[in-house]
Amino acid sequence: MLFNSLSFPAFFLVYFSVFFALPSALRKPWLLVGSGWFYAVAAPQYLWLLGVLVLSDFLLARYIASQPHGRSREWAFGVAVGLNLAALVLFKFLHEEEGLFLPPGISFHTFQSIAYLVEVHQGRYAPETSIGRYTSYIFFWPQLVAGPIERPQGLLKQLKSWPKQLRPFQVHIPDMVAGFRLILFGAFKKMVIGDHLVEIPNVLFNNLYTAQGLPIWIGAFAYIVHLYCDFSGYTDIARGCARWMGIELTENFRRPFLARSPPEFWSRWHISLTTWFRDYLYLPLKPHCRTAFSKRALLVFVWILIGFWHGMRPPMLVWGVYTALTVMSAHVYDWKRLGVFGCLFNLILFALGAGFFRAQDLNQSRHFFTHLFGTYSDTLGFFGGGAWFLPACGLGVVFLIFTDLLQEYRPGFFDRLPWVLRMIVYNVALVLILLLGVFNEKQFAYYQF
Repeated sequence: MLFNSLSFPAFFLVYFSVFFALPSALRKPWLLVGSGWFYAVAAPQYLWLLGVLVLSDFLLARYIASQPHGRSREWAFGVAVGLNLAALVLFKFLHEEEGLFLPPGISFHTFQSIAYLVEVHQGRYAPETSIGRYTSYIFFWPQLVAGPIERPQGLLKQLKSWPKQLRPFQVHIPDMVAGFRLILFGAFKKMVIGDHLVEIPNVLFNNLYTAQGLPIWIGAFAYIVHLYCDFSGYTDIARGCARWMGIELTENFRRPFLARSPPEFWSRWHISLTTWFRDYLYLPLKPHCRTAFSKRALLVFVWILIGFWHGMRPPMLVWGVYTALTVMSAHVYDWKRLGVFGCLFNLILFALGAGFFRAQDLNQSRHFFTHLFGTYSDTLGFFGGGAWFLPACGLGVVFLIFTDLLQEYRPGFFDRLPWVLRMIVYNVALVLILLLGVFNEKQFAYYQF
């Protein structure tokens, strides 16, 4: 089940109606029931896989913590991580080669499981003693399909003292207000802006060999804005749903298009993924790199793996190398000298990466880059949708930039507005979602991961 599906509102109403009617002691088992229901709607055939991985990780983590430092401890850790990675790689390979339907969110819950195993192995987190609580940590339905990737110090620690001691039908108003706002604006960003913008890159890459010049640039920029609205909007809905239960999830996007250098951009984009690779792969391996060249090679290697996380096809390998080079550019040039122009150049670099990230093969990538500066006489006709389509999408992008600028430089601005104006904004956003929102389960880019 996805948040933008027609079945989700029914799930949402039933789940939270029962949740708030239950006493605190019964909300824990209801969370497990709801999470199982949420996953089973999308892929009931894979519930056994998730159950096996959850049980094996729970037992192996307890065994790891019980052993002194030595061979048996390291073997158990290797087996636990290996099982998770084997399942991930196997299904990714079968998806790419045979078109097999991927278990929803397999990349996200695999990395969340590995984060738990590493934290226990390193002695930074005590192994969980409750199988029910650990299952809730992995199965937590708001972030089960698309993250953010939670560390045990965040979500699992909160679950230890959850839920708040509230009577049936008693709610925590600040959590409800904050959650409602995240859900509403996340749905607007994803379903009204992102799901309409996606038509532009779809048309481009479906007809790429007939395109050159301006249509390629428009399609590339539309693609990165679509990805941002699609993924950040979806995770905002997840954060909002969790907040209604009194749980705070990690902020996964922090206005990345305002970043003024590639390293800053990746510290703001898909934060839970980039920090996962930094903390569990790059930093542990970096001390073994004694030369500047080996450190650069390690950085390239890590970005190649991030590329393969998104898809096991050749353009993703090249995208990883390309992205690593853009990040390393900050080591040889001070991007701060560019001022606000750093944002523009950064966006151009990210948009050009679409030539690898969105391409299905290297032939498409080659055409994308060799025809960037050609001429095309009928740009509006290329994309279709009528004369209003591109300007309407452009208006949505302008609105997005405006709101991001407000959040970046005037935090709390919306909260300081009179309540009447806030109610007007809420109602306008809701009406636009109902009138213009795209309710389509296939309309989520990161569902395939």
